[in-house]
Amino acid sequence: MERKAHMVFAAGLSMEVLRLAGLLHPLTGLLGLGAAVIGSVVPDMDLQSGHRALMHNVFIAGLLSFLFYLLGYSVGGHMLGAVIGLGYAVGHYSHILLDSFTVRGVALLYPFTRKYYRVFRVKSDSKLANAVVGLIGALLLLDTVTLMHAGR
Repeated sequence: MERKAHMVFAAGLSMEVLRLAGLLHPLTGLLGLGAAVIGSVVPDMDLQSGHRALMHNVFIAGLLSFLFYLLGYSVGGHMLGAVIGLGYAVGHYSHILLDSFTVRGVALLYPFTRKYYRVFRVKSDSKLANAVVGLIGALLLLDTVTLMHAGR
């Protein structure tokens, strides 16, 4: 998927997850959203070496999510750590999930195996696939804002 689609999807999904976890508040929500957007682009840092392996696996996503939790914890305690860690995790794992729908797939269990896993075979530059992913993310974001405004 393209970067914009990853970012919008992660933003919408993270807000829903934080809301459902009872961690969504105005300031912390923005921090969680920021962490999710960062998490949604970090996996593509492996473009130069071992793309969709080095940063597209569950182990590095878990490690980085924990480090983001520790960062938040060191600044504002457990609540902020949870928001930032969970936000980052949603962003990174959603990136891996979306890329598993592409032709190449992802090396989900790297470094233990270089096997690439995929759910579907969509081209990552497909305008339709990226539009659908972006729309889903935007709808999730709209749903969260609507529910928060309604007090739920």
